[in-house]
Formats: sequence, C-alpha cells, structure tokens
Amino acid sequence: GFSVMSRRRRLRQAITNFATDVIAVQETKLGLGAVKGLNFLSRNHEVRWVEADGTRAGLALLITNRWVIKEWGKDEKGSFMWIRLSIANEKVTIINVYAPNNSREREELWGCLGEILDNGRYVVMGDF
Repeated sequence: GFSVMSRRRRLRQAITNFATDVIAVQETKLGLGAVKGLNFLSRNHEVRWVEADGTRAGLALLITNRWVIKEWGKDEKGSFMWIRLSIANEKVTIINVYAPNNSREREELWGCLGEILDNGRYVVMGDF
C-alpha cells in the first residue's frame, strides 16, 4: 500500500526522472485524508483518487497538467475510476481498474465498465 513512505518516495522519484503524462496506482490503501496528501507527488500532475475501504483497495490517477480533465467518476464499489480528457481535439478516456478476485464480482465489474464506454479512444490499465 501507499501508506509506506518509501513507496511514495519511489513514485515521486520516478515522476521526477521520467516524462510521465499518466500514472495509475492501485491498492493505495489510503483513506480520504491521506489520499489528499498525494498532491505532494508532483506539481505537474493533477491527482484524482478513490479512497480505500478500510485497509483494502484504493485507486489514484495522476494526469499531466498539460491536459484538461473534462469529467471523472468511479463505480460504487471503488473497483475502477475513469477520467475523460480532450487531447488534440479527440476524446480520450483513461480507466484505472483494481479488479476483485471473486469471479462473480469481476464479471459485474466488466459489465459496469461497458456502461461508461462510448465514442472515443480508451486506455485501460490496472490490476486485473
């Protein structure tokens, strides 16, 4: 989880060393107060997150400030989050997934993902 300071430092170092536009983090294991602290990772990225349920799950997406976030959302269970952007006048949706291990719940997750897909380009990443 991201509650360990050394992991946050390693991510911050990677952000500094590489030209990153999108960073997806799964299983942050951070509650609302701690997740807000992710803003310290980069002045060049906007952070959106889904807080953890106790000490499990939690998601975060860091998006370069060069892109404008048009909208974002998450599913009810916190298994995925999405961000819609406009890049070079094209709609792009970035989806960060932390899929459950239970096969029935995983099937429900993919059904929910299908409901947010529409025209445009998609990037789906995460822990499947």
